[in-house]
Amino acid sequence: MRRYLAVFAALAMLSMPLVAIAGEETFIPPEANWTPTPPASKTVDTAGLTQLLVEKGVLTRQEQAELLQRQSAGTVEQSQKMSGKPGARPGTTP
Repeated sequence: MRRYLAVFAALAMLSMPLVAIAGEETFIPPEANWTPTPPASKTVDTAGLTQLLVEKGVLTRQEQAELLQRQSAGTVEQSQKMSGKPGARPGTTP
């Protein structure tokens, strides 16, 4: 009987620090709330990119002109959609 009482007392003493820690307020380190900086917006210099592709022989001058024309037309349409103003397509007369 003494043996069981001694084992119980030893286990009770070993569990005391766990009971004391459980009652304290939890400390959250600042690293846990850290959020990475969002990535910078990705922009592409289309004129520079198409020029590089022409120099490398991937595009012809005519294809470069078509791509730049499409890109500028798309930019105008996109800006019109964003502003909410209807307008004529570029290159047409009202």
